Amino acid sequence: MTGLCISSYWNTWLRFGVCILNSRKKKPDYLPIVILLLLKHIRDPDLQQKLPDILALLKTLMEKETGLQWLEVVIRYLVSARDEEDLSAKKIVEIAEQAISKETGEYVMTLLEKLRNEGKQEGKLKALKVSKKP
Repeated sequence: MTGLCISSYWNTWLRFGVCILNSRKKKPDYLPIVILLLLKHIRDPDLQQKLPDILALLKTLMEKETGLQWLEVVIRYLVSARDEEDLSAKKIVEIAEQAISKETGEYVMTLLEKLRNEGKQEGKLKALKVSKKP
């Protein structure tokens, strides 16, 4: 990892007495860290530089059943919270490929297309409702 110092975030968690260790495996649960990092940096102008490190933390979650679901949550949040000019869909796909895997990048691309189509459908429905009002 390059841009973020995960250990500083880890120490912050420990300092406040929040235990994110799995009691059976003694391994960190990266999901709370990912969520906090996204919330902290979502408006930062340099999010594009930090995003690869944040998504790389999801790599361990991807091995679990719910990994893709959490990735979808993260991508939906990024798309809703950032402007397209600021962080394009293409850039999100590139970062996901770099940080996690090529297959994950393909999944993200499909998800972004799905979200775009959902947005178009919502727009059409709103336009129909507006045009039907007297």
